[in-house]
Amino acid sequence: MNKGKVLIVDDCTIILRVIKKELEEADYEVTCVESGKEAIELTKKTKYDVVLIDYVMPELNGVETCKEITKLETGAILVLMTGSLDDSIRDTEKDFIASGGNVYYLYKPFDNGEVLGVVERAIEERVDNT
Repeated sequence: MNKGKVLIVDDCTIILRVIKKELEEADYEVTCVESGKEAIELTKKTKYDVVLIDYVMPELNGVETCKEITKLETGAILVLMTGSLDDSIRDTEKDFIASGGNVYYLYKPFDNGEVLGVVERAIEERVDNT
C-alpha cells in the first residue's frame, strides 16, 4: 500500500531519477515531469499529496509553478527545491510567501534521506490539517 502520491518537477532527469527511486523505495507513488506547465496540467487531473518543484526551470520557474498550483486549491503540500540562495531568488520567495503562499523549502545538494524526511513531514502536516 502506498503512503501517498508525490509529483516531482525538475528539468534535470538525474535528480528526477534519484528522488523517484528514494521515494518509491519508501512506498510512495511517484510521478515525474520536467516542466512547470506539465505539473500544472497534471495537478488539474490528479490529486497529489506533495509536489516537489525545482526553482530554476525554463518557461515557468518554481515559484511561478507554485503560484499556479496554489490557485487550483488541490490541497497538495508544495516543496520548493533550490540550489541557489541569491538575492533575486530570496526576493521572489518572499513575495510569494507575503501573498499567502505556503511552501516548504529543500536546498540542493540534498543530504541522504533529506527528501524523504521532508515528504513525510509534509504528509503528516497535510493529514493533521484535514
